[in-house]
Amino acid sequence: MNNSAHNHKFSLTTPLYYVNGVPHVGSAYTTITADAVARFQRLQGKSVLFITGTDEHGQKIQRTAAEQNLDPQVHCDRIVDSFQLLWNKLNIKYDRFSRTTAPMHEAVVNEFFDRGWQQGDIYLDRQQGWYCVSCEEFKEERELLENHHCPIHTNKPAEWRDEENYFFRLSKYQQLLEELYSAS
Repeated sequence: MNNSAHNHKFSLTTPLYYVNGVPHVGSAYTTITADAVARFQRLQGKSVLFITGTDEHGQKIQRTAAEQNLDPQVHCDRIVDSFQLLWNKLNIKYDRFSRTTAPMHEAVVNEFFDRGWQQGDIYLDRQQGWYCVSCEEFKEERELLENHHCPIHTNKPAEWRDEENYFFRLSKYQQLLEELYSAS
């Protein structure tokens, strides 16, 4: 084994999967792929941190739980079990399973947010536009189909939103990023 490679660390994560439904072929595909990459890196002698997990926030999760007359956390707990059972059945060797409702995750996010806020990287502003709950994102008017339907979720119209949101001040890092990209 190459000793210089042994000291290198390698981190990767799958998406944190929404728990509005049980895992599907898309979630299995990205997790199997990440597992293969992690195994390859370990064979190269690298110290690997492989994270997967679930995103347990969002309106589609809240609405799915409400349709079943369940508390959102009860719904999340049930669906998370199906992810962990499937990863076990597929022999996925992750190092950490992160749940966005876990106290540890909440503490890390709060610390990250506080640091960003103190450095002026995060700011509060208004956001208006058409929002697709299924995509969990705002859509440009030009992207939408007739009657403001999402082109991905054609059976569901986007909803008009006018709300305060937090934003990351990416422009603060524009010059630094351009220098980094040009050096590559």
